[in-house]
Amino acid sequence: MVGFPPGGALDILARVIGQRLTETLDRPVVVENQPGAGSLALVAAPTVPASNLVEFIEYAKARPGAINYGSMSAGTPSHFLGVMLNRAAGLDMLHIPYKGTAPVLIAVQGGEIQAAIVTSGEAVELHKQGRIKVLAVTGRERSPLLPDVATMAQAVPGLRAMEDVSLWYGFFAPKGTNATQAETLNQALATALKAPEVQQQIAQQDLRTRYPSAAQFAERVRIDNEVWGGIIRTAGFTLEQ
Repeated sequence: MVGFPPGGALDILARVIGQRLTETLDRPVVVENQPGAGSLALVAAPTVPASNLVEFIEYAKARPGAINYGSMSAGTPSHFLGVMLNRAAGLDMLHIPYKGTAPVLIAVQGGEIQAAIVTSGEAVELHKQGRIKVLAVTGRERSPLLPDVATMAQAVPGLRAMEDVSLWYGFFAPKGTNATQAETLNQALATALKAPEVQQQIAQQDLRTRYPSAAQFAERVRIDNEVWGGIIRTAGFTLEQ
């Protein structure tokens, strides 16, 4: 199950991996899209008079409550990164949720919103074409596909907390899956991810591959639950919103 609409980066990647899993496990692997469920990039509409994060912060500070930023969906990392940026930089941007990456990118290209937070891989070509401006990326290192774009922490030293913000994709099994089954799936996924065609797709989406064990991945989820849980509670967000 993929928690985003068809056609996006995650959907395409899931289908490539699914095909390899079918071959590895010798059983059909079907991808289903259930909308609702790398690094992230702050992008701006071409009409916004800012070419980097510092200029954008100055622009937004001069217009409290008048700047809208779009996310891939309410309750996603792209939503809460905007919450973090508002607080860290003293901004008052308004959040506009969309249903997936494609709609929010269309909105920012057309000036429907002034800014958006999306996966960096899906912003690269639009940035090169001048249809959006990538102002900054999250994480500790610059994106290999956007070497001239600074990270948020590099651009503004006061945003060091953004170094640890990243968007990762993982694989989950149903509750009740035993440890042996989980490790079998873990190894099958590692094999699928190493396939040349999968690695090519991963590179195009500006993603990097990690191969933790099932137990190590579970620990990463636990830590991120604590970190993002605090941000979500502070923001007062609920699933009903």
